[in-house]
Amino acid sequence: MRARGHSLAEASVVLAVLGVLALAALAGFSPGRSALAPAGLEMRGLLEQTRLLALARGRGVHARPKGGGGEVAPLRLPGGLRWGAPPNLRSLPPRMERPARALLAGEAHPLATYGPGGTANAGCWFLTDGRDALCFRLANEGVLRRFRYRSAAGTWVED
Repeated sequence: MRARGHSLAEASVVLAVLGVLALAALAGFSPGRSALAPAGLEMRGLLEQTRLLALARGRGVHARPKGGGGEVAPLRLPGGLRWGAPPNLRSLPPRMERPARALLAGEAHPLATYGPGGTANAGCWFLTDGRDALCFRLANEGVLRRFRYRSAAGTWVED
């Protein structure tokens, strides 16, 4: 007759697997996790929507990422994020002059404007969680570049 129940080794393995799964699940819900990545995707989407509207309408379209008043809904920042650069910023993205207004206020110009041909007014926006940062640079040709600042390494990486 076979004994009922599980061996101590089987129970230990099951508990170890459950612990690893619980740890992996909790890591995704950690309050310390940065909201920069999803906010960066929203910012890119906002600027892309502005460009596509300008192309579709055949006229210039304005967006005001930091606040209302444009033709595209502004970016709503989640808790823990703010416009501007972190206080520990050691350098700027490659080939960028020091834009004092953008570093403090989070934007060099309040409006992002795309023309009907896909060109744009140059602009720069910074988002930070207090430690790391994102920088969005919009060139006159309508090209959007996104850089991420990693405070631990003190360097910018283009996404």
